[in-house]
Amino acid sequence: MSTEELTSQQLAQKITKVTDPDHFDHHKWAGLYVQWISSTNKNKLPMEAIAEEDPGMTISQNLDFLRNEYQDKLNNFGVEFPVDGIEKGRVAWLVEAKNRSLDDPVLVYFHGGGYVHGLIPVFPSFLKEVYLRSSNSDRLSILIVDYKLSWQGGKWPIPVDEATRTLNKLSETSKNFFIGGDSAGAHLCCSSLRHQNHPIESITKAKSGAMPVGAILISPWINIHPPMTGTYETNKPPRDFSSAQTSKEYGRLFTNSKEEQQSKLLNPALDDTVDWTQILPEKTWVYYGDHEVMVDDFENWLINLVQLPREKVFVDLGAYHDNIIVDPWGRKEAMQSLVSFVNTF
Repeated sequence: MSTEELTSQQLAQKITKVTDPDHFDHHKWAGLYVQWISSTNKNKLPMEAIAEEDPGMTISQNLDFLRNEYQDKLNNFGVEFPVDGIEKGRVAWLVEAKNRSLDDPVLVYFHGGGYVHGLIPVFPSFLKEVYLRSSNSDRLSILIVDYKLSWQGGKWPIPVDEATRTLNKLSETSKNFFIGGDSAGAHLCCSSLRHQNHPIESITKAKSGAMPVGAILISPWINIHPPMTGTYETNKPPRDFSSAQTSKEYGRLFTNSKEEQQSKLLNPALDDTVDWTQILPEKTWVYYGDHEVMVDDFENWLINLVQLPREKVFVDLGAYHDNIIVDPWGRKEAMQSLVSFVNTF
C-alpha cells in the first residue's frame, strides 16, 4: 500500500516512527504530517476523532528524531525541567547553557496545533535552527512546554495555568526569559501575558518577577471563532492550509461553552476590554504570511489594539500559516529577522 493510499489512522502511526536516526528529514516529515491532516479533512472526520488519531508524542519521543545528531551538541538535551502541578516529562530543555546564570537568555516555547495536535518533531527541529544560527548560542537556552491538549483535560484555562506555573518556576533562576509560540502556542502566549496583567481567578497567579521580557508570536491564532468572510474567504485552501471552519472546530473543542468560545477574553483579535499596548512586552516580534486566512485579524489586532510598530512585524510574502516553521531554510529573510530578534536578548 503506497503512502497516498494509507488511511489517516495509518498515516498517524507512520509519522511516529524514527526511520533515519542519524538524520531527521524535516521537509519529508512535514509533508507526511500535512498528508495526515489533509486525509482527516478529506474524510471529514469530526475533531474528536482527529484528536483520537493524533500521534500524541512526548517531548522525549519528539527529540528521538534529533537525538543521534544533536544530543552531544546541545547541552542538557532533553533534560526535564520539573514544574509543580505539571506531569513529569512535559517541560524539558532542548538546550540549556552551561552554568546558566540569571542574566542568560532563555526562550520558553509553546507549540501550535489548535490545542488538539500535540508536539511534533518539526518544532524542536525549527528551534534547533534558531539556536544554531543565533550569535549568542553559547548562552542561549530553549525550554519546550508540552502543555495539556483539549482532549487530555486541557480545556481553557488549563494551558494558561501550566504556562504560568512554568514561568513562575523559571523566574527563580532566570531574569532574562522570553516566550514564543506559533498558532495556538502564540494564542497561549497572548493569554498568559494577559493573565499577568488581568488575572484569571481560577488558576495559578503569576509571580511579580515572572513577567517575560519579550515575545515571539508566529502566525498567532487570535480569533477562535472567526467569520467566513474577508481573508478567511479569499485566502482559504489551497492558498492557505488553515480555514475558518477548522479554526472554529478547534475552538469548540478547546472551550467549555459556545459563549466562552465567542468571548473577548479568548479572542485577542476582538478584545478591546484591555490595553494591549501595556500587555505585550516592549520587545515583541510578530510573523505572519500574506497568504494566511487570518490576515484580517492580524492587521486589525496589531494596528488598532496592539498598535505595534511595523518594524516589529515581519510579513512573509507568499507564505502560508506557520510557513517559517514548516520550511525555515526556504523562508530565509524571515529566519534572519527572527534570529536577529533573538540576538537582542
